[in-house]
This record gives sequence, C-alpha cells and structure tokens, in this order.
Amino acid sequence: MPTDLDQRRRDLLDQVAALVAQRWPEPEQDLVQWFVAEYFGRVADEDLLARTPANLYGAALSHWLLLRRPAGAARMRVYNPDPEQHGWQSNHTAIQAVTDDMPFLVDSLTMACNRLGLAVHLVIHPTLCVTRDPAGAVSALSDCAAPTDACLHFEVDRVEDAERLQEIQDELLQVLGEVRVAVGDWPAMRASIEAASAELAAAPVAPDERDETREFLRWLLDDHFTLLGYRTYDLIETGDGPALRAVPDSGLGILRSDAGAELSASFGALPAAIRALARRPEPLILTKSNQRARIHRPGYLDYVGVRRFDATGQVLGEHRILGLYGSAVHYGDPRTIPVVRGKLVAVLARARLPAASHDYRALVGILDSYPRDELFQIDVDTLYRFALGILHLRDRHGVRLFVRPDPFQRFVSCLVFVPRDSYNTEVRERMEATLKEAYGTGQCEFGVNLSEALLARVRFTLRMTGRSIPAVDEHALEQRLARAVRNWADDLRDALREHCGEARGNRLHARYRDGFNAAYREDTRVGAAVHDIERL
Repeated sequence: MPTDLDQRRRDLLDQVAALVAQRWPEPEQDLVQWFVAEYFGRVADEDLLARTPANLYGAALSHWLLLRRPAGAARMRVYNPDPEQHGWQSNHTAIQAVTDDMPFLVDSLTMACNRLGLAVHLVIHPTLCVTRDPAGAVSALSDCAAPTDACLHFEVDRVEDAERLQEIQDELLQVLGEVRVAVGDWPAMRASIEAASAELAAAPVAPDERDETREFLRWLLDDHFTLLGYRTYDLIETGDGPALRAVPDSGLGILRSDAGAELSASFGALPAAIRALARRPEPLILTKSNQRARIHRPGYLDYVGVRRFDATGQVLGEHRILGLYGSAVHYGDPRTIPVVRGKLVAVLARARLPAASHDYRALVGILDSYPRDELFQIDVDTLYRFALGILHLRDRHGVRLFVRPDPFQRFVSCLVFVPRDSYNTEVRERMEATLKEAYGTGQCEFGVNLSEALLARVRFTLRMTGRSIPAVDEHALEQRLARAVRNWADDLRDALREHCGEARGNRLHARYRDGFNAAYREDTRVGAAVHDIERL
C-alpha cells in the first residue's frame, strides 16, 4: 500500500517531468523524460525530497548534456552549481561524469575524493543503454542487460578555488583512465598469468613448490583476486648488482603506463643484500607493494611474483602481478588457499599436539583467525613461533608483541595483544605513537580484532619511507607498550596487592576500581588511594 512518502516522491518527480515537458520540444523530450526518470529512480527518499523540482531538473539536465560524447571517451565536469549559469544550485561542489560502464567506478572515485580530502555528501550513479549517432549525440535510450554508459554524480565539500577545481577534475579523470585500462586489460592479464603457469610447469624446480604455485595461480584466477596490473621482467646484472628490467610491451593494466621506466624502481630501492636474493630458485613471491591502490578498495596493493627459470633452473626474471585479494578471502577458511594451507599443516605437525586436545583446537582457532595478509606473507618458522606464543598466552593478562619485518624492508608488521578490558582508542593511539617512535616512521595503519577472548589483538603495519628497517630491541619495545597500556586502575590493582596481599587486594580492586571519578584519579597517587580505600 503506497505511503505518504511514496506519494510525495511521485508528486516531486511529476513536477520535474512537467518542467521537461515545458522546456524540451519533441522528439528529444521523450529521451530527456526517460533519462530523468532513470536518473532519480534509485535515489534515496531523504536525498530526493530535500530538493526542489527546479534543482532536480537542473542537476539532471546538466548531466544530460555530458551524454554527447565520442565512443570510448569520458566526459567530466567539476563545478559549483549556480542558478543563472547552470540552472540549479547546491551548497556543495558537483562532480558529474559520463563514461563507459565498467566495474569499480563508484568506489574508485569515492576513494579519490577521500584521498583529496573531500567528504562525499551524495552519490547518484544510474547506468544506461545508449545509442548514439556518428557525431556522438544520443539517438536512443533503452533498458538492457549490459548497460553501455555510467553517469556519475557526486556532491562533495565545496571548493571555491578555480585551480583546485581543475586539479580535482584532472585527478578524477586520471583515476577513470586507470580503471579503464585495468578493466580493459583484464582478459590479457588472465591470459598472461595462465601462460606464466604453463611456463612454470616445465621449470626445473622443486616439484612440490612448483605444483603448489600453479595451484595458487589457478586459485587467484577463480575470482579470488582483482587483477589490476601485470608486467614481465628480466633479471640482469648491473654495476650496482642485480636489477629487474621491464620486458618491452609486456605491461598491462596499471603497469601499462610505466612502459618508459626500463628498470624496476621498487626493486632498485631494495638493499643490495635483499636484491641478491632474487636469484634464489623459489618460484613464488608474496608480499605487499609499496604502492597504494587507486582502484576498487583502499590499501596497499598485493604483490604476487612468479619467477621465470631457464632450462638449468637459473632465475631469468619474474612475472609481476598487482591487485587485491577478494574481500571474502579475508574471512573464509584459510585451509582452502593453496600455499597458505601448506603453512598451516606444517605448523600443526610441528606442534605435535594430540588432535583431540584442547591445545590442538585452540591452535587451529589461532591459525584460522590469523590476519590473512600475514598468512600469505609469513614463513613457516615465524608462523610457528608466533602461533605457539599466542597459544601460551591463553587467558593471561598482560601485553605481548610479535614483530615480523618485511623481507623487502618495506614495512614492519606488529601484532600486539592487550587485555580487552584495558583496550580503547586512547590506548591504541599511545601504542601507535610508541611504535612510530621506535621505528622512526610517521606512517602506520592498524586493525583491531575484539572477540570473546580476554585479550584484544591489534595489528599495526608501519611503513618505511625510503630506508631500511632499523634494529629495535623488541623486548624493550614490548615493555614500553605495556606501560602505554597501563592506566590508573592497573596501578591501583598492583598497589593493593602489594599492600593487602593478592587475595584481599584483588577483592578490594574489584570493588573500588570504578569508584573514583576522573578528578580524583588525576589528583591522587595510587598509594594515597590505597589508604583511602582502607578507611572506606
């Protein structure tokens, strides 16, 4: 049964249609009416009903004018709507674009706006089936299963400076170009990875590693990886040691545009000792790129390298694959992922725990919930050491730190376990500041895992900016983190235990730990609080 909201929506759109009928002659009027109906068809009621008919008409008609375009070309306009010039007004800056319909458009442009420091207030993105005449003018609009055009309307924080508006437009057009080449080169990238797998089948390397690598490549192509870039490299010797030289015309997707950069800059920036490892006969390299994704999802790109070998087993170079693991990968069963599953089996076998035991089930749970990015990159020895360390934490209170430096010196991954009841945003910020200071970097990302366990897990990833990872005393750093986590109530508990004994101290702490307001805690040392509790 129609609601009052439905009726108000219909009345508003009827008024917009009346404006089209008044201002557009036949036969183009029918096309414009169809376009306007599609344009606002999926806009939320609260966004639609907040506008006047004149503003809705003006916004849609400004976008309609962009539909005239040559095949394959994108058109965009970034402007501040003015009633006299554009026929509508808004408190925000408008971004309107028309391009070929393809995946990742909305999320990539949203990411770009956020990267530019612009909050997005409204998004309208109808997709249309458009027929054009040779001059690019619209001759027909229709419903179809495979839309040809995507209309993108964003309203963002208002920007008054004309040069800044042009910078925004240039950046967004560049992002649209990257989306176009990544989507357009997707079949060629798949074919290149399949060829790399076939090439590896004949490589004289360890059969188990070779076969598992080929399984992993098949798994990637089974909708578990968003392909964004591919290129082939030759491993060569220079005066400075090994270098990776791009094979001409092998770049695809986001790596296509770097055709002029003959030597891999990211490889060349590595320390000489790390570059020397490029000749090791390991077929697969899994890590994170030092380049942020500009398509689909924010974050650093996932890097998959498949080494190339000659008939004697010498490394010739690599196939480089850049993209993003699918979001489902981070939550699914890790034992279904080639390469990863072998690490889990090896850790469980090395632990030698009875399969029916509580410890075995706990260790399986630790591995199943381990950060997926880490499982792809971590070696078996480190994973075994960390997983057993986490198992031994059990239900203990306290702070533990597990540090894994990236072999390519790009970042440090830190898993920090803290008592769940002590964790909050302020604690996380203090820990982050401590880690940044220890590793001398200002770039840090974090992810938090809060479960029913007594310990919260916080993963910090610290990015190294153009330098190697410094040597850090991890035990001393762990103690510094423990101090960063502690609060007045923690100090009070220790003071009560020392003064009253463990049993009575714990009992008094449970009763009085939340009994003092912020002003008292700020002004009173815990030793004085212990005496106040005794008086109470």
